[in-house]
Amino acid sequence: RITRLVLVPDGVLHRLPFEALRADRSAAPLAMRYRVSIVPSVALWLRLRREQTPRPPAPALVLADPDLPGASGEAAPERAWAPSQGVRLGRLAHARREGQGVVQALGGESRLLLGREATERFVKKEDLRRFGILHFAAHALLDEDNPERSAILLASGGEEEDGLLQTREVVGLEARGKVVVLSACRSASGVLVRGEGVMGLARAFFQAGARTVVGSLWPLRDDEAER
Repeated sequence: RITRLVLVPDGVLHRLPFEALRADRSAAPLAMRYRVSIVPSVALWLRLRREQTPRPPAPALVLADPDLPGASGEAAPERAWAPSQGVRLGRLAHARREGQGVVQALGGESRLLLGREATERFVKKEDLRRFGILHFAAHALLDEDNPERSAILLASGGEEEDGLLQTREVVGLEARGKVVVLSACRSASGVLVRGEGVMGLARAFFQAGARTVVGSLWPLRDDEAER
């Protein structure tokens, strides 16, 4: 009769994809049988239950394939950026189609921002309370040496912004009760801190009040992310 699993990992277990585990070689993965939720701590899970936040309404704000300074016109195979590797960022054609699919599926007052419109300024200045879902289909930067610098890469939208929506800025967003989709490389990963769990983008959105964060533990190919 059990249909849902709520897991509270510790230490390196944060790196384990529980949803992919099987009881044996012939069994389906857990994700096919249960709704699996990973929570950073029991305290956070209890707080969310007490608040009884209603499910978000349909409208979604989707930012996909932002225009980035110095980006090449070629397609990028993955949705990640590592400055130390000197890799030029490419376009994310599948991210655009992903965003279009989300808006078509949800309809209503959902809004899609592509290219130069998918800006850090918009996310920080816009009243986000009317959206139930925030969906980012973009490159991400995971900085394990300085986790506060981990970021979603967006178009800047103004001289006062650098296009890096960093964790320290995420915590100031109006994300209370929302579902946040981070369709980018390693967006559910980060630095393991003893007694605290994973410090990264997902944790920052929880601090901002998000009800659910969907992310990836691994590098994410653009085409696979769309599917």
